[in-house]
Amino acid sequence: SLLVYFGVGYASVTTMGVPLIAIIIFGIRAWMGLTPWTFVFYLLIVEIILLWALRPNIRKLLNGTERGISWRARKPKDKESE
Repeated sequence: SLLVYFGVGYASVTTMGVPLIAIIIFGIRAWMGLTPWTFVFYLLIVEIILLWALRPNIRKLLNGTERGISWRARKPKDKESE
């Protein structure tokens, strides 16, 4: 998850993205019969809760005002420059 965090530069995107990666991995494993589908359903519930909790951050991302960390993150837009 640190690679995703420093690659993207936004903690909220990392928080939303890591469970999606886990859903894909566990979905493939469940499809192959290696893990139960319960894990996939649990991860879906976790992702829904995270998306609900991160609604303010999603709004900031869409508006371009989310504060980022790393060399890839964009600086938030100044209200004065608009």
